[in-house]
Amino acid sequence: MAETDHDLQGLPSFYNYRKLDNVILYEADDDSNKCNELSTTIKKYDGVHDLCRKLSYFLRNLGKLYLVNNFENEDCEYLNYWTYDRLFNRIIKDKNHEEFRFISTEVLVRAGNHQNNSKEICKFHMFSIDKVNFGKMKVLFDLAVNYDSIKHKFSDTDFRCSKSFDSYINDSVQAYLDAKAECSSFNEKMYCKVYNILKGLDSKGELPKLKCPRLKESESDLTMTDAKESRGAHLTDQNSLRRHFATYSDEDSANEMLYNDNTETKTHIMVVLFPLMGLLPIFYILYKFSPLGSSLMSLLQNKKNTWNNLNENESKILLENTLNSEDIMFTPEHYLGYHPS
Repeated sequence: MAETDHDLQGLPSFYNYRKLDNVILYEADDDSNKCNELSTTIKKYDGVHDLCRKLSYFLRNLGKLYLVNNFENEDCEYLNYWTYDRLFNRIIKDKNHEEFRFISTEVLVRAGNHQNNSKEICKFHMFSIDKVNFGKMKVLFDLAVNYDSIKHKFSDTDFRCSKSFDSYINDSVQAYLDAKAECSSFNEKMYCKVYNILKGLDSKGELPKLKCPRLKESESDLTMTDAKESRGAHLTDQNSLRRHFATYSDEDSANEMLYNDNTETKTHIMVVLFPLMGLLPIFYILYKFSPLGSSLMSLLQNKKNTWNNLNENESKILLENTLNSEDIMFTPEHYLGYHPS
């Protein structure tokens, strides 16, 4: 399924036809028209009954359609082109002119274009035109409606035409040039009237030169280009992030190691100091204000005396051992020397 060309579908004529096609009808609308009375022969054409109902609704709400147009009696003009285009190209295709005229006449009557046998609400003036000439006439009519919008789009330097938009412009300009050649000698064909209206809109004579300024690239090219740019940007960002985090990680690892070493050293010192600092006040209180202090002092004094005695004894023993060692070292019988045999 082909994708919708939003630029093309956004032109006024496409908008108007779409609005007429998509009107929502309810069963109550049947009370205001006689579309159910269409002959069996005509009802066999798929879509003719709904077309009749829609046309009846539009005729009863003629001033409320809010269509875009450049013509007098614009709503009726659009109903003309919409009705005949749907009959010619969608409902009763490949019929001769007389059959078409018979069918379209009955549709208009049942839709209620003649209210209470009075004059027509809208004048449908295309009974005498064949399908080929109607096609030319509709192209010129749509171009007249779209011309200002097209010029506005082309004034945007960033605007690019799709292939379908470019084809529409080329076909429309060619139809205008053909009509110009045929209508130059006061030709009485119906589409010459539309040509003259369109010519009046082109006061500067720019329409024959109307051309898309630039074409869009193919969707596949755009997709591949965007993908490459996106991937390149992603890889660049990714590499940059990797370098950033690698540098960040190395610096932080060194700093973290220094920090951990300093922290561990400080931690060990604090583990030793804090208990000692906590014990000092306790010992001071016990010593100063409790009997345990006196006992502790006596014990410490005894320990000191014992320690002094031990030191004195050890000194004496060491002195005696030294003297004895000297005696041993210098006694002849214990002198280590050479004895001849």
